[in-house]
Amino acid sequence: MQKRFYRKHLAGSFDSGPRVHRPGVRPPAPSDSPALAQLMLDGYRGTIDYEGEELEDAVEAVYDYFDSNPMLDHSYILAAGDRVRSAVLLMRRSSGEPMVSYVMTAPKAKGQGLAADLLELSLAGLVAAGESSVCAYITDGNTPSERLFKRAGFVEVTEHSES
Repeated sequence: MQKRFYRKHLAGSFDSGPRVHRPGVRPPAPSDSPALAQLMLDGYRGTIDYEGEELEDAVEAVYDYFDSNPMLDHSYILAAGDRVRSAVLLMRRSSGEPMVSYVMTAPKAKGQGLAADLLELSLAGLVAAGESSVCAYITDGNTPSERLFKRAGFVEVTEHSES
């Protein structure tokens, strides 16, 4: 799968702060790993990003995320009981730039604006922390993700580097 690189410059964004006021929104914790893995599998199954992964693959991906350079202060999940309905997980690239690593929403919760609200909250936190930009890789043809990121002000960048 080919991925496209997107970036958003954060200067001047969110002057009035984020509008997200959903109950159950909080930063993720390693203890959320099983629920995040299930969300990942359920949310990606049947989409362009699904490549036949099983639950153990999703568990490994989530543990890898927590073992990498996660930006937990700017990542958010929407939890309902022991389930996670949506998540936006950020990490810091080797260049130091924040990157949206995962956007996931449970199939029954898609189309409710959950991912958009969590992304808005993450972006507002990055602005408040003084970050100048954020990036994301989106699978070519993932129309829902492309729409989400474009609405949030991301633009496709044809040339990029890690530094």
